[in-house]
Amino acid sequence: MLDNQQQFHEPDFNDMDPCLQPQPDASSVVDTVLRIIGVGSQQDLSVLRGAQEEADLRLLLLEQRVERIEQSCTSLQHRQKKLESKIDNLLAARTRERPDLATSNHSTHQVIATDYRAVVEQRIQGLARSQVAGSRMMGRYSDRQIIPRFIGLLCEQLFTQGVLLQSPHIQRNLGLASDALAVGPIDSVRGVCQELRHRSRQAGLAAVWDFTYTRGVALNHDMQEPWPSCDPRAPVRFVVAPAYMVDDRVFARQYVYTSSDEWE
Repeated sequence: MLDNQQQFHEPDFNDMDPCLQPQPDASSVVDTVLRIIGVGSQQDLSVLRGAQEEADLRLLLLEQRVERIEQSCTSLQHRQKKLESKIDNLLAARTRERPDLATSNHSTHQVIATDYRAVVEQRIQGLARSQVAGSRMMGRYSDRQIIPRFIGLLCEQLFTQGVLLQSPHIQRNLGLASDALAVGPIDSVRGVCQELRHRSRQAGLAAVWDFTYTRGVALNHDMQEPWPSCDPRAPVRFVVAPAYMVDDRVFARQYVYTSSDEWE
């Protein structure tokens, strides 16, 4: 052999490209992972996998059960709606037979009636007190009558059946001068009353503001009540504010002016 022939040396794997270095087999990798997560053997891993599969199966069964429950709920909701519809129809038929029975529509009208009385006692009376001195139509009445008369005339403009008059027309009908001082307050009260009338129409049933009365007779306590300054024992002379009637039932009684003086 030649003297300059190089002797053979075993390769140093530490100097090799990492990609070319010998790789550990799969079982050793698994063992390493198991040691890291605290699992001792392949058998332990099998137990974990079995538990995972059982959990997956239980989750699948639970999802299927939830789906069945949702379907049942949907079916029950449909049945409930059908039953509610039948009940509503029965109640409607029963109400037609018995007008004394209350419905949700009647409850809505009761709220409207309460609001209406508040409008008369506050907004309309306040407008009357602020504007009555400028009316040419109140001069022939006694001081005691002036405010109730003006309120009555104003209520006729605001609650008589038919198209609600515009504020300038109401102003003229009240005997007020044609200036802007009265139009603003009238327009404000008119808007409140227009909203009441709209709510009454939307609530259903037959609702009216009733001015009907008989002059010179005693109070009909089912239909009327005296204006606060009036004697309830005296005969009726005129309507201050109309009754609110729904299906011929009184929801708000008339305010009427009473007096023992037949000339009033």
